[in-house]
Amino acid sequence: MPSQCPHCGASLPIVLDAFCPNCRQPLDEQPSATTSCNESRPRPGVNFLGLMGMIGGLAAMTTGLFALIRENWAEAVYTGGIGLVITVISVGWLNRRKDKEGSN
Repeated sequence: MPSQCPHCGASLPIVLDAFCPNCRQPLDEQPSATTSCNESRPRPGVNFLGLMGMIGGLAAMTTGLFALIRENWAEAVYTGGIGLVITVISVGWLNRRKDKEGSN
């Protein structure tokens, strides 16, 4: 078994899989002349964590807004503030993942 991926040249772990962990290309096929070494397949669900965090943060901010309407200031500040923090972190996560995918 090879110690490097024939497609991207990344070193392979000791326990081999059928696909390269870096570029997700099959290890039993030789690279074609038309594929680029830096080309990688997009991974489905990479932004799932950021999207779910953003939805949860927006839900918490909505709960804080309803508490503010009821004039329950403590709950509004607590849930709205936590929701705002979660939403900002999630947007940062989505942008970070996009930057990493764009740099490949």
